[in-house]
Amino acid sequence: VLEVDGTHQDLKTGDIVGSGKHQWRYIDARPTMSTRNVHRSLQPTTLCDLTFHFFVSQNEEHVSLTLKSHTKDFDLGERCHHYLLLLLARQRRIDKAQGVNESEQGWITKELLVKMLGMQESHINIQIFRFRKQVVNALPEITALHQVVERRTGALRLAHDRIDIRGGARLQQTAEVTLSD
Repeated sequence: VLEVDGTHQDLKTGDIVGSGKHQWRYIDARPTMSTRNVHRSLQPTTLCDLTFHFFVSQNEEHVSLTLKSHTKDFDLGERCHHYLLLLLARQRRIDKAQGVNESEQGWITKELLVKMLGMQESHINIQIFRFRKQVVNALPEITALHQVVERRTGALRLAHDRIDIRGGARLQQTAEVTLSD
């Protein structure tokens, strides 16, 4: 996706992208039918095959994440960076329930995330990196999973809406925290 001045455009093979003297031709590097290996696997092959299952302690100090497919569960355990994903997942669910257009669901400004998490933006970026590293190790063949935390100018979101959240505090923190606090 190419983002320019707040607008988004899907790239197609052959499109020219870049800035100033630095120009590149975009090539969609997905395998074609003639090069694709065909074998039946129990491993999920696309992001759509997965559901994010969050398990949250009552005090929200502990968040574990399991990625579930129709054939297998991938327990990613309890990690600090799963709390960031939980906040993004909750916002996605809130927006979906309110009928927000899918392309606008789940976006949280970086400024609000900094306030909600009590950490600097650079630490949030480190947590996203740690999650990406974790899923590369667990499910390297699902490349879309590596980019499931989507960015746009000044905001982040979880770019997946198959979410199940168990436990946690009764009140949705993402709905409670405002910039005026």
